[in-house]
Amino acid sequence: MTGEYKGYNAVMTTQKFAKSGSDFFLTGVAFDDSVTADDFYTVGEGLGDINVQAVRQSDNQHFSTTTFGSGGYQIALDPGTYDVTFSGEGLNKTETITISNQNVKLDLETDELPQNPTQATSQQPSTPQQGTNDVIGEYGNVTLNHNWKTVSLEETYNNPVVIVSDPTIRGADPAVIRLRNVGSDQFQLRLQEPNYKDGQHANESVSYMVVEAGDWKLQDGTRLAAGIHKGEILSSQGFDSIDLTGFNATPTVLSQVQTFQDSDWVTTRMTQQSAKRFQLTMQEEEKLNGGSHAQEDIGWFAIDQGTASDGDTLLEGNTTSRSYAHKRSNAANVAFEADFTRTPSVIAKLGSFYGKDTANLRLDRIDVNGFGVRVQEEKSLDNEMTHTNESVSFLALSGQSGLLTGTSV
Repeated sequence: MTGEYKGYNAVMTTQKFAKSGSDFFLTGVAFDDSVTADDFYTVGEGLGDINVQAVRQSDNQHFSTTTFGSGGYQIALDPGTYDVTFSGEGLNKTETITISNQNVKLDLETDELPQNPTQATSQQPSTPQQGTNDVIGEYGNVTLNHNWKTVSLEETYNNPVVIVSDPTIRGADPAVIRLRNVGSDQFQLRLQEPNYKDGQHANESVSYMVVEAGDWKLQDGTRLAAGIHKGEILSSQGFDSIDLTGFNATPTVLSQVQTFQDSDWVTTRMTQQSAKRFQLTMQEEEKLNGGSHAQEDIGWFAIDQGTASDGDTLLEGNTTSRSYAHKRSNAANVAFEADFTRTPSVIAKLGSFYGKDTANLRLDRIDVNGFGVRVQEEKSLDNEMTHTNESVSFLALSGQSGLLTGTSV
């Protein structure tokens, strides 16, 4: 039927729906609030063809749909906790919801999202000037599990690159760090287990560093650089080559997936580091690593090897010899060159690709002298978790939090 309502001539239709196997729905609308700007949906504000994906945390099962032309959507879901991602048309937002004994409504209002996910919504950060000593980064520590956690930053950044250490090993199941919603003054992170696990993980501790993308020099002359690479290659398909400038010797290089475009378990691996370039790829769990992965933003950070200082903060970037393997009973120790007087924040990753099976690091026993580390595989394809010796790349920064200053070059 047709009729006038608030100035609109609307057409109403009805449709019969078959009963779903679930008694409950995730439902909502994607809209841009462009007609009335009142934070509520108004006719004409709906966004069609937005992808909506719900991933159940308990077993990683995926459920998806796309929004109608009016912006509405619905997905029949059994009770549980789900990570729900809206994507398409340059949009990307993920929320966690729990369905128990009733329907859940979750809307996407696009004017609440950053127009550029690496920029702030409320405050425009300043750009460090060449030749001046500015805050270029910060670091800290956080305890987290499988639930998303928001980290608020002390400073604001134009193009932040977030590098998070591989986790400690309080929970024995394999786990990597995933990020989402990296913005100028905050980011979100959580632990992710491989798809074959139950998705629940004990609390672990990690150190993180946020640095402005670009080329920098610390007060003592130490060179460092950071950037974002858009990649979709898995290690079964090869590596992407990333060029470097300004280094006279091979730097220590660390990397981290910045986005959550694909919910499959993923980590990064590197090889062939030199003063001019390094090679970078992603790895899914071994059972799926021969397939494909959606394009992700991959952050990378490179720093001259050795002890360094920005004038206030003592730090050390280094890559070890090929000396570290799975070591189930006890982690092997990595010793610092720097004379730390306070337990440092440690960001450590695999620094080589001698073993092709999917793997990442697990850390323990961090103190002023060094830290324990082991290489951990997973069992998605087989039960074998023995891994050949690898190098470890790490960055250690004095204390549990602080700022990093430098000069643009």
